[in-house]
Amino acid sequence: MNILAIDLGTQSIRAAIVNTSGDILSVSQEQQEVDNPHTGWAQQKPIMWWELTKRSIKDVIRKSKIEVKTIKGICACGQMHGPVGIDENGEITTEWTQIWMDKRCEDICRIIKKDSKESKLANITGNPVTTGWVGLKVRWIKENQL
Repeated sequence: MNILAIDLGTQSIRAAIVNTSGDILSVSQEQQEVDNPHTGWAQQKPIMWWELTKRSIKDVIRKSKIEVKTIKGICACGQMHGPVGIDENGEITTEWTQIWMDKRCEDICRIIKKDSKESKLANITGNPVTTGWVGLKVRWIKENQL
């Protein structure tokens, strides 16, 4: 029995085949770029995440020489704070996604900090108001791209 592990990272997408003893049977890695079209912006194309993930999975299975049917579990982790819009058919509606390090919603952060008591928000959320908040990224998309 084996497990397929997938990690969608900022600079690469990795896949590994791990057996139930914890031995890593094979690893595959596909490099990806961060697009910075303006100062403070950091974005990637979700469609590329999917294409590189598929490529990495095919490669790691080929390298491991296991039979696919021996994979009994899949674990995945990936981009945090990167909202991806999808429509009712599951199709991606955001060509570019702001990733965790994107700072384009700084003005929205300033407005929220000005209009709200920041300590109260921190008590509710457990975090200070930052450009990493997905909701603020979504608000930026709504105000600037829709």
